[in-house]
Amino acid sequence: MTDKCGRKYNAVVNNFLLIIVVIGIILASDITTLYVLLFLAGATFGGRLIAGLNWLIEYMPTRYKETVMFIKMLCGSFTIILLTVFFQFGTKHYVIIAWTSVSLAFIGTCYTLIFVPESA
Repeated sequence: MTDKCGRKYNAVVNNFLLIIVVIGIILASDITTLYVLLFLAGATFGGRLIAGLNWLIEYMPTRYKETVMFIKMLCGSFTIILLTVFFQFGTKHYVIIAWTSVSLAFIGTCYTLIFVPESA
């Protein structure tokens, strides 16, 4: 898909889908809807993270690629741990985490649309 349509298009579309899905998760009132929305959130994984990571690596000088990959993977793991600790010891209101995710995804998507060029 990224070879046909481009990495930027793929990343932006998948981020917008994720934003819509997370808002749906916040507003959902039954378990069946949540299952469908969580499936759709997972379906955006490839476009957001895999293709996005390849896109990121294209812009990195060769000597920094390993370091950037390490930091990216470390931050991903740290985020999961941080969210778990926040939920366990902070507040049980997942809506705070969900709205934070929607806000960050929206800001990142807008930044991508405006400033980041298409891959080479």
